[in-house]
Amino acid sequence: MIEFASSIYGHSSSVQRLRSDRLLPGWRDLLSVECLFITFLFSGEFKMLPELSFIPFDLTVFCFILTAAANVWVFLAGRLAVQFTIVEFLFALLSILAWLSITWYSFSDLNIDKLLRYILFTMPAFFIGSTLGRQPERVARFLRLLIGISILLLLYYSYYRFVLGINLTSDKLADYYANNYLEYSWHASYLFTTFCVYVVFAARPTFIWGFSGAALSLSGLVLIGGRGPMLFGLLAIPLMLLGTSLRVGFAKKMKRFGIYIAAIALVGIGGYYAATTSGGNSLFGQDLVTVQRLEWSLSGESTFSMDAREEAQKAALSFWQERPFFGWGIGEFRVKHWLEYPHNLLLEVLMELGILGAVIFISLSALIVQRCFRIMASPSAPWQSVAIAILVLSDLAAHLTVQGYLADDRAFFALMGLAGGLTVWCKDPVRSVAGPASAATPVWHRS
Repeated sequence: MIEFASSIYGHSSSVQRLRSDRLLPGWRDLLSVECLFITFLFSGEFKMLPELSFIPFDLTVFCFILTAAANVWVFLAGRLAVQFTIVEFLFALLSILAWLSITWYSFSDLNIDKLLRYILFTMPAFFIGSTLGRQPERVARFLRLLIGISILLLLYYSYYRFVLGINLTSDKLADYYANNYLEYSWHASYLFTTFCVYVVFAARPTFIWGFSGAALSLSGLVLIGGRGPMLFGLLAIPLMLLGTSLRVGFAKKMKRFGIYIAAIALVGIGGYYAATTSGGNSLFGQDLVTVQRLEWSLSGESTFSMDAREEAQKAALSFWQERPFFGWGIGEFRVKHWLEYPHNLLLEVLMELGILGAVIFISLSALIVQRCFRIMASPSAPWQSVAIAILVLSDLAAHLTVQGYLADDRAFFALMGLAGGLTVWCKDPVRSVAGPASAATPVWHRS
């Protein structure tokens, strides 16, 4: 593990400072608890790939066992601190309510399946994220690995799309080669957000990497076909504008922000114009899938996806009115509706866990949103923490409108846990788990 390697080789605070703005993971990152954790979070996407179909066991369960064992080992070694604050208390309360709610209506296989997924995968993802979020170096490592895993998945998509000529969005073979084009779109959204935050908030950003990464990921958002991921990915821009306005040195940050976003906008407009005016002779041709789907939705030509979600959300609201206080019990929407979940996390909680569950979830979300704004406003918070905060805010906006499923939302709740565990880095040093002797070192320079 990285902790064992560190005990042998060690690294000084000066080396940590040099590595603080690194974008891509290194070999030490690949031998870390965070690497196991992020593999567990996205294992559902990996196990659907045909290249990994030979694995004789469930990849998600296997990765979870490894992640849990590694976290226990590092905790016993004194490298992790488990704290139980109001954020963890509220999520534990929501989980207990979900567990009890299955007794309120039925014990069908659908209910039990959803409860087990939530208890075994989603709930641990939140608490592990909360624990890792208390150490900024772990947050930085997590973000590097998120960038790395997103790049790998988008390279996989690009290989099939542009080398083999298989469109994972619409071809009949798409279901065999990938589970859902939206997954690729969300990873492009993660990359766009993190590269933008890197250039605007990092102390010494490498502009060519940040600009190139943002431009390429924006191209992915336009090409792949996910309307929601592109819209909520672009939400990072006003959120960064808000973040710069909250910080000291507003004028300097705004200058960098304005130049960078203007350059990205020009590249996007130029690329769109070139692709749409060159017809079938261009690399992309007329295959700007996200733009086409947005146009079809606005024109009313193809609105099935949004119509289905709207109908499911109305059904969830109607079901909730029949049992307003405690809801129908976890998983009951799957029993009552063909869409299985209403694609709105708040309505899902409201229908299945009632007003009580909704109040807990709203309170938890409000606390984490407050933490995210405090992070963006803190001049001493590293850019990686700002990136996590903006990812959480944009992801939360998506989950309160067109997305969300309690059973399989472990990546979203892991980000929520990270934001909940993040400390606001002020001038005063933060006490580490090692005790007062190490408190003199700024927390973002410690492993």
